[in-house]
Amino acid sequence: MEWCTVRKQYCGLGLGLLMLAVGVALIPIVDYIIKREVEKTVILKEGNLMYNTWRDLPIPIYMQFYMFDCLNPEEVLNGAKPYVVEKGPYTYIEKRIKYDIIHNSNGTVTYKQNRTFHFVEKLSVGPESDRFTTPNPVYWSLVSALRYENKDINWLINFLTTFKQEYVFMNRTVKEILWGYQDPALHFAKAYDPEWFYTDIAGYFINKNATNDGVYTIFTGETDITKLGHIDQYNGSRYLNFWTTKWANMINGTGE
Repeated sequence: MEWCTVRKQYCGLGLGLLMLAVGVALIPIVDYIIKREVEKTVILKEGNLMYNTWRDLPIPIYMQFYMFDCLNPEEVLNGAKPYVVEKGPYTYIEKRIKYDIIHNSNGTVTYKQNRTFHFVEKLSVGPESDRFTTPNPVYWSLVSALRYENKDINWLINFLTTFKQEYVFMNRTVKEILWGYQDPALHFAKAYDPEWFYTDIAGYFINKNATNDGVYTIFTGETDITKLGHIDQYNGSRYLNFWTTKWANMINGTGE
């Protein structure tokens, strides 16, 4: 009787050890299978679960702006410190849609992305028509340019700033400050020298609404999952031409 009991214990122990060994042996296999299935799901390939989400992002994206209103502009011109009041947020919902999508043979995809912003008044402190007195970016840009441009352009800039075609401060709506307005001085200057003054629209986010900002080529993850979403090229190049050093012009990051 005792022998049977001991025998059962040994059998149970042996079976347990066998199951443990099988379980340990299966860990890397199961891990590999799960990893491969996850990779198949997230790579940017037509028909995949994540592809439609990537192409037309369904998640709402909000951008909020806070404005500063200068309440004593005349005193500032006479040397006083500016007294500013912050007001916000002014909220916009952003819609991103990718189009002109081309899948390349090297595990990359090329596309453009349209970004459109719509004002959401119920999430804002007021309407887009709220007005603010702020430093005039056109004025300060013109003043800064006086140090670098040729005498013909300098004469025109000096005329625009001296005779108050442009002013140190401006009073504009939220919509104008963000998305642009026709500046009277730039309009005059553009007619005089359209090559140097290529636009008469001023604004912090001009040409950023209902537009695309270039052609992106990113890795789909098909050939290397670790590169998923990383930018390969921007406008057909692996480097920018905005800055003065190679390192500053390097393209890093993801294409979102």
